[in-house]
Amino acid sequence: MKQLKVFCLAAALVHVVSSAHASNTPMSHEEAVVRTTYAKLSFAVQVEEIHNVHKRAGGKPIDRAEFAKGLRAAELRFELSDFKVGDLSEISQTKYEELVTKPSGDALDVSVGTWKFTTDEPKETNSVVAIAKWEPSPTVTEDWDVPFGEAYSKTEVGGQHTRYAAFRVKVTFQGLSREYRALFLFGTDQEGHEVVLPVDTIVGINGGSLHELLSSSAYPETLIEGGLGKDPVIYDWLMLHQVSDPAGKRHEANCDAVSLQCGVHSEDLKKLTKPSSRTSKSKKGTSQARLVDVSFRFPQVGINPIFQAATDCTQSSGAELIPRSTRRMQKYSG
Repeated sequence: MKQLKVFCLAAALVHVVSSAHASNTPMSHEEAVVRTTYAKLSFAVQVEEIHNVHKRAGGKPIDRAEFAKGLRAAELRFELSDFKVGDLSEISQTKYEELVTKPSGDALDVSVGTWKFTTDEPKETNSVVAIAKWEPSPTVTEDWDVPFGEAYSKTEVGGQHTRYAAFRVKVTFQGLSREYRALFLFGTDQEGHEVVLPVDTIVGINGGSLHELLSSSAYPETLIEGGLGKDPVIYDWLMLHQVSDPAGKRHEANCDAVSLQCGVHSEDLKKLTKPSSRTSKSKKGTSQARLVDVSFRFPQVGINPIFQAATDCTQSSGAELIPRSTRRMQKYSG
């Protein structure tokens, strides 16, 4: 019973809360994309911490108290509300500062990366994860007291989008909260594929980390196919976050757009064998997961902020690209 209470508490701590959907009207596609993207970010931060706890354990069984403490510190919660969705023309005369909060105070610096694990077979598995930390906001000198349409037309992405989702965000992480406004832009490329641009000045360098997660599956492959979920503590966490909905997708992080909580489908969890003992050691010859590499990509997005002028006066006016850089972390094997 004590263990059950511990894990119920852990589930509450990692649960990502959202304001309830206020009406009975169906959620728009745009709002669903926004909510799912923030949910994936919160889930990716949790999965990153699970890898860190596993690494600190050094091949020994994970301590439940240490696990709960780590996930509590990595709890990233979002509350999304006051959604307005429509054609971009509807906000062309709206002041940009009324749609997107100008950077100030503290912001969340978020880096999206990939853990790579290999087993003795050998077999490589990957999980998309994220690291978040509070940092001072960048200084922005541009005048945001201008119509959105005027600012947008001067950027490198001007004309690529036709619809928008504007909303209010409350983000809470490590005891600090920020409330602000953000914007997602939606369009279609030449091949008919949807293109989405997050504009969030508080989380992930103008939405760069959110942009990374739009096209990434947050499915924790290293925990399932990689075998890390065979640890009794990680296994119980996965079970508490499983999704049994027949409409859910296999090999995906199934995220609920209302609760902003993600989980692995119950069919995927069948790939893991429930540990027979809470303290059992691995038998000789058993294929073991081994952490071999992790890399983090600093976010890249088309505009930062949406109409920041290029610093080189010899270049044409427009938005400035964020350079991509990669850092690789020390290898570890268990």
